[in-house]
Amino acid sequence: VGEKVDAFRHPEIDAIDVGQPIYIVAAPRSGTTFLHRLMSLDPRFATFTLYQTIFPTVAASELAERARSSRTPVAKITEVVEHSLDESFGGWEGVHDTGLGADEEDEAIWAMSMATPAIFLLFPHPKEFPDQWYVDRLPEAKRRRLVETYERALKARRFRHPDKTLLLKNVLLPSRYGLVLEAAPRARFVHIVRHPYEVIPSALSLFTMPWTVVAPHDHGPSQATTEFADLLIDYYRFFYDREREAEASGDERFVSMRYRDLMDDPI
Repeated sequence: VGEKVDAFRHPEIDAIDVGQPIYIVAAPRSGTTFLHRLMSLDPRFATFTLYQTIFPTVAASELAERARSSRTPVAKITEVVEHSLDESFGGWEGVHDTGLGADEEDEAIWAMSMATPAIFLLFPHPKEFPDQWYVDRLPEAKRRRLVETYERALKARRFRHPDKTLLLKNVLLPSRYGLVLEAAPRARFVHIVRHPYEVIPSALSLFTMPWTVVAPHDHGPSQATTEFADLLIDYYRFFYDREREAEASGDERFVSMRYRDLMDDPI
């Protein structure tokens, strides 16, 4: 509905150039949230908050903003949703704090199309869902629709911030790296490299936390945990391979930094 309203009210959105968005990428638990929120303080950048990724069109995001700031029953509903988020992700407090108004990765845009490995938070058997492991491998017709939807979301954000560079982050980007490049062919990537012995166990602990509720028999040592570890290792290697390719070709649109350097001197 939001897409149709935007097409009617703001037909000029179609002609907007998404520019050269910057994506902060890495394996989970590598400092992407820290760097993303640090860089978002720079007024040159425009980010997505969580609710803007849930309502990524201009019409829907404006409606959500009015709802959150009003003194109506709808505003009460958003408070309930916010509280529900706090309860649902309470185990992530201090690890990955979240909230409707917090700067966040663009995962919800893909989740609304059921094109995300994040579904493994609720369905702990990655190898049962190969299309979610690598969304890039979907049939071309589905890929095209996903590219169009994502590109419109980027254009809608630039419509509201035409003079700013989009700043995004995503730790699940390997699943759809090709789709993102189709939607934003001039995208730039900042890759944070942290030692896999630190990353994989930490990410596994974070992502399997919901399993204590939805699938307690799979939490801890299990086939599902092993499959999820395989996915995390696969994604880690994906980014590492892109780093090696960029170094070999002199591609300055994909740059890497070390996690320890970021922590030692974030500025």
